[in-house]
Amino acid sequence: MAATLEELRANIDAAIVPGYRARLLARGQARAMIWRDGALPQDAPNFGVELSDDLLAYGYSLLQHGLRYIDMGGDGETARKAFEVAAEALEAVVARGAASAERDFHRLVAAAAYHLGRFSARAYSLLYQGLDAQFHGFDRRDLNRRSRQVQFGVSGAWSRGPRLSAAALTGDSGGGRTDSEST
Repeated sequence: MAATLEELRANIDAAIVPGYRARLLARGQARAMIWRDGALPQDAPNFGVELSDDLLAYGYSLLQHGLRYIDMGGDGETARKAFEVAAEALEAVVARGAASAERDFHRLVAAAAYHLGRFSARAYSLLYQGLDAQFHGFDRRDLNRRSRQVQFGVSGAWSRGPRLSAAALTGDSGGGRTDSEST
């Protein structure tokens, strides 16, 4: 691990060059374009079984380097480039990968990296894709129906605490009580 600001900058600059590690990022992005639920079409090129692991290691390493670089007083432009490329590497793994709690975690970290790199629209878009998949079939415009409830949780596990009903969220009668208070 780089110990000085200059070493960190040199490592970041070397890692964000197109073509780094046999075009790792480009291969990941190419695979993401044709990937569907973590599976490739039968006639797809061989991207290798380790591509996802390599992209995750690359993305998290760049994210760590960017954070350390900023913490040591480095310039924002170099750190933003590190955050952008880190987010792109992580996004290449989660964009159309197989659904899992692990994928959702990597999606969140990729969005955070985009945010740190000042790419807020890309961060929002990445998070929205994940939320859209989570709430597929849930009509967000019809929050007044009491029969639908939303639970908020952490790490994909549903909360055991009080649940908010749609009526409580919209202020529709019932005094805004939670389900646990009304029972």
